[in-house]
Amino acid sequence: RPVLHCRLPPLVADVAAFIEPGVPGQRGTSSSVPVAFLIDGDHALAHYLEATEPLLSPEAQLHGFMLALQGWRVVRLREVELERLLRAGQERGEPMGKVLRTSLQQLLGRVEEAW
Repeated sequence: RPVLHCRLPPLVADVAAFIEPGVPGQRGTSSSVPVAFLIDGDHALAHYLEATEPLLSPEAQLHGFMLALQGWRVVRLREVELERLLRAGQERGEPMGKVLRTSLQQLLGRVEEAW
């Protein structure tokens, strides 16, 4: 089950979930993967004169790094991209949660195979 604003001392994730890998034949043999979702709004972006688009601020980079050190897979989404994904899911008439969950299960299964 997903948790909103999950506290992972000393850090916080916007959404946290334990996801089962979506690799056929591995469901019973592998454990859940902890995934922390970070939604990057304006507060997480640094605007540099040399950059063509905003980059993550040092604080936001450290936040993701610290979660990864604690064993979490970190998925970052820019706020505007999340809004675009939600609109696309509504247009197709599919529940967005189901689309995101299926995509993440497949991705995490491929990552686990590579390890």
